[in-house]
Amino acid sequence: MIRALSQGGYAVDILFPAAFLDLFASNPHIEKAMPLDISWRSRVLRLAATLREGKYDLLLLPNASPWQVTLAGLLSGIPKRMAMWGGIWGRLAGYRCLRSGIESAPRPYAEILLDMARALDIPIGHAKPEIFSTHKRKSLGGSLRVGIHLGAGGSACNLAPSAYAELASFILTETDWEIVLTGTKDEQRLLETWPHTLRSSIRVRNVMGGALEDLCREITSLDLLIISSTGPLHIAAALEVPTLSPFCSRPGLSPLVWGNQNENGSALVSPLDLCRCVGSGCYCDFSGKITPRDLFDHARSILG
Repeated sequence: MIRALSQGGYAVDILFPAAFLDLFASNPHIEKAMPLDISWRSRVLRLAATLREGKYDLLLLPNASPWQVTLAGLLSGIPKRMAMWGGIWGRLAGYRCLRSGIESAPRPYAEILLDMARALDIPIGHAKPEIFSTHKRKSLGGSLRVGIHLGAGGSACNLAPSAYAELASFILTETDWEIVLTGTKDEQRLLETWPHTLRSSIRVRNVMGGALEDLCREITSLDLLIISSTGPLHIAAALEVPTLSPFCSRPGLSPLVWGNQNENGSALVSPLDLCRCVGSGCYCDFSGKITPRDLFDHARSILG
């Protein structure tokens, strides 16, 4: 979407959580990248003042959440405001709210966001993800390197940590592959269910909790990343690293929306009836319909 806006003649400034600085700092389509302290989300007036100082003509909220951000946009005085998933708060705050159609007409998430550019009559090019990083995919030689990312971003379903432990056990006992564990610092807790023999293996390297730039470097060295729906999946897609992901077939949670859209992305999809909806969320752990053995066998078919 940023690329489309820039190529459509807009000067684009972007506010984002500071942890994502490495993703945006070198993007040539961005005029000003402004890391946002996440605590500002609860400081409506401070965020509104920051937006007001920019004297912007247009404010876009790709995901109008939490409601405090929507309110800050209203108080900023920016004349034109548009939001995806604006809901009741967006409409009350005077935003032009677009419908995603994520359940009724599922399509890649990037295409959903590009509707904001389409609403501005901007021509749309390709929707492939881009990442402007100095790191390029490379082979380190020796044994194949397989990444396992235990966590998920909450946009789709995921296997239990114990299932990933079983997958790692298959890799260590049936291949000579090396394992690289990726994830955030908070996701380290997901390893608590892993046997000590797995975590301490000389063929298992834990890089969880590193900086985003370090994660990009690690991903470029992988022959395959096994990962659910979460940000690093799309980083791997942009870096052209093969991925393998478990997914639910419920339309709004499917790989059509959240998966790696490049030709090097593979997905194992569970039956729809496994997914149960509670409140506004629909999630499942695949209830054994996607097993660690399934993932391992598919990984072995990818890597040969």
